[in-house]
Amino acid sequence: MANNYYIKNMEEKISRGDFTYFLTSKEGEQLSSILDKKKIKYFIYKPYPNAEKIIFYRKRKPYVSIYEIKTHTPLTHSAILGVLYANSIKREMYGDILVNEKMYIIILKEIEKYLFTHIHEIKGQKIIWKKANFSDIKSFIPIFDIIEIKTISSRIDTVLSHLLHLSRNIINKKILEKKVLINEKIVTKGTITVKEKDVFTVRGYGKYIYEKEEKRKDKLYIIIKKYK
Repeated sequence: MANNYYIKNMEEKISRGDFTYFLTSKEGEQLSSILDKKKIKYFIYKPYPNAEKIIFYRKRKPYVSIYEIKTHTPLTHSAILGVLYANSIKREMYGDILVNEKMYIIILKEIEKYLFTHIHEIKGQKIIWKKANFSDIKSFIPIFDIIEIKTISSRIDTVLSHLLHLSRNIINKKILEKKVLINEKIVTKGTITVKEKDVFTVRGYGKYIYEKEEKRKDKLYIIIKKYK
């Protein structure tokens, strides 16, 4: 219901000629289906060719910035994401977090001031926000760890138990604490299944892509990509 309410709000923004906040690919599919049925013309803004999060607009393009995050030693994707959560920055206000040899974050310009005045360090490291250009990430390719797990189910609690080597009781506690998200939506119960190409995060443990699955005899073998 909450997601439907959010998509409805984004539809209203487009109808007014405004632009949306950042949307996941699945949210984009939902919104485009509604707009197409109502024959509302729209455009899609992708900050760079392989962007995971996008923005819909109608009359004016969104005001978006990209910043390089400079630190003494490299940070992980989960460390950057964690500090955003800790500072209550809503996920729709920022786009992709890119981690490779360098680290970047794409944001709506309206949160620039808040970001700079509230976040001065990550994991005990002082950071410098350096304005970047989108041409810097035109050919950006993220780095992943490839993990294979063997399980009996694609339920999120079962998958995470095998992936993180934690009991299902602990996983379900994290779910109750709203620390688990699939496609940036809070998971409310452990019985929800993960599907191929779903992106899921566990606060404090990182971000993952459910890449593909294969059944071999009575077992399910799942390839998972973990963001660096």
